[in-house]
Amino acid sequence: MMDLPGLIMRWLHLASAATLTGGLLFAWLALGRATAGLSKDVCQDISDQASAHFRPLVVAATIGLLLSGIYNILSAPGHSRLHQIVLVVKLLLAAHILSAAILSARPHNPRRTRQVAGAAISALIVIFLSVWLRRNF
Repeated sequence: MMDLPGLIMRWLHLASAATLTGGLLFAWLALGRATAGLSKDVCQDISDQASAHFRPLVVAATIGLLLSGIYNILSAPGHSRLHQIVLVVKLLLAAHILSAAILSARPHNPRRTRQVAGAAISALIVIFLSVWLRRNF
């Protein structure tokens, strides 16, 4: 029998993570470099406009990750100590990603590129830890 709620929550978790990670990588690697040679005012205007469009996606992805993450944790109890330790590290990195993404989406943020870079790197580490947990447990 198919576990439809589990399937939906897994999809929600992956879609939210892909949306957030993809947006952060784009902001860091593409948008940050594309605006590097422009004047400070033009660069800030473009960055503010992009972050204004990204802000609703950050909020939606955050809500999706929190709901599906809580469901996933509660629906699979009884793992080993190593699994729990790696999961806690993953959750701490996820807290960093979500807070940096929310802060980077603020208007007139002079630290936006650095914040999205740190969040994107953490997101890639979380993806690696997720694959490792899925494969080993």
